[in-house]
Amino acid sequence: MTFSKLNSILDDLQKNTEIRWKLICVSLIRYFNIHESLAFIVVRQVPDNQCLYEKKWPSGVSWDVISNQRTKHQQLINNVIVDAKKICVEYYKKFQGLISTLEIEQLKLDFIELSAQFQKLNSVFFSTDDSEEYSNFLHEFELKVLSEKEKYLFFKKEFENFQKQTQDVLQEILDEDYEYEMRSCGDSSELMAKIEYTEPFADIKILIKTMNAVLSNECQKDCGCHLPKSYWSSPQFTHKPIVLTPEMNKKIGQCFEELEELFE
Repeated sequence: MTFSKLNSILDDLQKNTEIRWKLICVSLIRYFNIHESLAFIVVRQVPDNQCLYEKKWPSGVSWDVISNQRTKHQQLINNVIVDAKKICVEYYKKFQGLISTLEIEQLKLDFIELSAQFQKLNSVFFSTDDSEEYSNFLHEFELKVLSEKEKYLFFKKEFENFQKQTQDVLQEILDEDYEYEMRSCGDSSELMAKIEYTEPFADIKILIKTMNAVLSNECQKDCGCHLPKSYWSSPQFTHKPIVLTPEMNKKIGQCFEELEELFE
C-alpha cells in the first residue's frame, strides 16, 4: 500500500469519526428534548394509562387528565423524561468508549515519523540492508492502519443502528400529532386534521440531515454533477459539496453545551 493511500485512509477515518461523534451528540439532545417536550403524548401511548384520561368534548383536545389522577399522571411524565435521560447517557458512554479505542491520532503521528524515515533512507533505499528493516516497519504500520479501519467500521455500524433506533422511537411519538387528540370527536376531527402540524426542534432535524449529507460527501443542488452530461461545458467540473455553515457549527456547539448540562 502506498504512502498516499495510507494517509488518505487515516484522514478519512479521522474526518468521519469527528462528524459522526458530532451527529451522535446532536441527535441525543434532540432525542431528549422531544421526550421532554412531548412526554404527555408518550404517556398517552401506553394503553394501560387510558384510565388517567376523560373525554372532553367539544374542546380543542378530546382527552383531559382526570382530576384525582393528576399526581400519578405527572409522575409518569417525569418517568418518561428520566428514562430518556438514562438512554442518552447510555448511548453517550457507549460511543465514547468505542471512539476511545480508535488510535487514529497516534497513527497519524506514526505516519509522519515513517515518512521522515523514508526520506532519510530514500537515497540508499535499494543498496543497504536498512531497506528490509524499513519494509518490515512499513508492513507493520499498514497492518495497524487496516486494524484501525476494522475498528472504525464496527463503530460506523453501531452508529447507523443508533440513528435508526432513535429515529424510530421519535417518529412514533411525532406521528401522534393531532390525530390522537381528536379521534372520536366527530366533525371536529376533520377540522383539526387540516391544521398544519409543526414538528418540535425541526431546526435540529435539518442540522442532522445536513451533517449526514456532509458525511456522505453529497453535493449542493446546483452542483454540475446533478446536470445531464450533455449540459456539461467540459468533462471536468468543480464539485460543490454540502458544508456546515458557521451558524450550523454554532448550533452544534450549543447542542454540546445542552448535553453536558443534561449529564451534570
